[in-house]
Amino acid sequence: MAAGSAYIVPTSSQTERLKLIRVTQLTEFASRRASGLFASVQGLSTALHDNSLARVRVVARRDDASELDRPSWGGIDLVHVETSGIFSLITAREMADECLRAPADIFHVHNLWTCAERAMVNIRRRGIGTPYVFSPRGSMSPWALAHRRWKKQLSWPFWEKTLVAKAACLHALSEAEVEMIRQIGAKGPICVIPNGVSVPAIVSRSRNRRERKLLFVGRLHPIKGLSELIDAWAHLPTEVRDGWKLVLAGWDDGSEAAAYREHAARVASESITFTGPVFGEQKNELFREADAFILPSRSEGLPSAVLEAWSFGLPTVITDACNLAVGFSRGAAVRITPEVRSICNVLTDFLVQPDEIMQEMGQAGRRLVEEQFSWKSVALEMAAVYQWILHGGVRPNSVVF
Repeated sequence: MAAGSAYIVPTSSQTERLKLIRVTQLTEFASRRASGLFASVQGLSTALHDNSLARVRVVARRDDASELDRPSWGGIDLVHVETSGIFSLITAREMADECLRAPADIFHVHNLWTCAERAMVNIRRRGIGTPYVFSPRGSMSPWALAHRRWKKQLSWPFWEKTLVAKAACLHALSEAEVEMIRQIGAKGPICVIPNGVSVPAIVSRSRNRRERKLLFVGRLHPIKGLSELIDAWAHLPTEVRDGWKLVLAGWDDGSEAAAYREHAARVASESITFTGPVFGEQKNELFREADAFILPSRSEGLPSAVLEAWSFGLPTVITDACNLAVGFSRGAAVRITPEVRSICNVLTDFLVQPDEIMQEMGQAGRRLVEEQFSWKSVALEMAAVYQWILHGGVRPNSVVF
């Protein structure tokens, strides 16, 4: 499938023929601690459940935010597993036990290098042959593989290699991720299905405010290019930066937040704001108040934050690593690289564009999510893959070999 092409959704007659199946979703955390993975697994699970495409059960580790975020899962059967020590985390014994306490026709495992993947391998080693789908969700990118490489090289022969080799189908969020998966030697079928987004009511925003906001939403981590963004912001011409605030919203991943705050305070304290982690309506309000969105990421699967920005009608500034080239071709985004010079040069032109141009970009992004990235269309495609794995028949359009 070419980058930027529309994803094929099963027809209504195909949907009627889909049989309700039992799927257990495995994810390390089912709370805000999972950052973007929280939104993607929750969105898929909820859409499968609400559209009567599958009977969904979610198994995850318990964490400090588990009960706080439980209501957002609605009527889905969500089970939090207590882990007991380092051996439990390494073998994922309790999570595997919990997965087998309820019948499942198929498992779906999300992300690499986590307790969830080890639970699936644990299940396989017990002789349980239930098929499973595996979604790397960006964890096979060159940057991700190089980060803490020695730990991953030690782990790969025992867990990840088996997980990838035995999957009934791998799930890529984009054509770029297909290539990443193939580069590690995976030979089986891969379905190419993007993340989705819940599309809010159309937002009417005024562009006549004295202070506009360029918003970043994501975890505070080097992979997101935040140091480069802060430095680029500091180097913007004064006449460009005047009237704008850079708003950085996200949770601290790896004790980086203090360093980013100190960095911003040194170079541009008057125009950079940190909000801390935001979720639910608080995050939605940030999108409503923003005038544009930026994600200078070095590595992504397919970032939900960009889709959310488009859904709120925001023009966006993103890297190729976001794997959303369709945004460039449809006029919803402008391209940067995660380098200070690139970010500074692009923002120098971007932030002074006429209101009409910014609005046109935002409208293009809104149309894009409505056409290609709604959670219902994503769930329909994934349900078709589940059915194909279990019952055969015509191969779904999303599946490539």
